Amino acid sequence: MSIWLKVRKIWPTLSVLGGTAGVLALLGGVAIPVPGLLSLHGVAVPIALLAPLALSTVLAFALTAGDEVLESASSRRLGLLDVALVGGITTMSLLIFTVVTMVGATELGAAAGRNACGYVGLMLLGARFVSGYAASLVPSGFAVLTAIFGGSAAGEPRWWAWLLADATDLHSWLLALGLLLLGSVLWLSRPSPLLRS
Repeated sequence: MSIWLKVRKIWPTLSVLGGTAGVLALLGGVAIPVPGLLSLHGVAVPIALLAPLALSTVLAFALTAGDEVLESASSRRLGLLDVALVGGITTMSLLIFTVVTMVGATELGAAAGRNACGYVGLMLLGARFVSGYAASLVPSGFAVLTAIFGGSAAGEPRWWAWLLADATDLHSWLLALGLLLLGSVLWLSRPSPLLRS
């Protein structure tokens, strides 16, 4: 178990989680103006909504750091451990980012926690279909496309642009958590590398 935790980069992952919370506390309210192709005024995307991309990136690195062939021969169900790790980290991010909001550092902590879940879900989807570290590009690419195309003409987020929605928007939570659930299921259903060769 200790070897698995070392391979899965638990300490760097927890460090990135703490660093992301620090960014939320210090810069969470600062917004980056993005020209929107479908909106008249563009969209101002708060850093708090993009900062959890760091978490999905480090998890992509952690989940793909091991030797896939060796891990497929393990007597332990490492896929379940991986999903438990992802669930634990995303739950911790929700709690920590919400605490950041409760202490008054930013109003966007809950939305950042939601986005962490969605980004990690997209990363897991990418890890299922794209090899290696490239899985981290899936949530980053989605964030860029959403920033450019996710605003309506009135500057409001479109229905699919969950990462831009207010934290009180139930639909955005369902989309983000649905991505996390779907990504976790697909991570568990990965074919063995021995069968692919």
